[in-house]
Amino acid sequence: MTPVRASSRTVVPPPSRPAVTTIATTTVAECVAEVTDDVRFTGGRFVRASRRELSAWPAEYGLRL
Repeated sequence: MTPVRASSRTVVPPPSRPAVTTIATTTVAECVAEVTDDVRFTGGRFVRASRRELSAWPAEYGLRL
């Protein structure tokens, strides 16, 4: 990695990142809904959800709590 001189400061480019590898997954028989790509079930959104939201989201997958 070679630093680049830009005006009066030295800028070091960020390290290159490795390519993202996609892992093939299979659905197990016990799985009733795939929510991996549903942003509502991610940490930040999930913990801030209201009781009403938490009850409604699974219903959209045909699940009842």
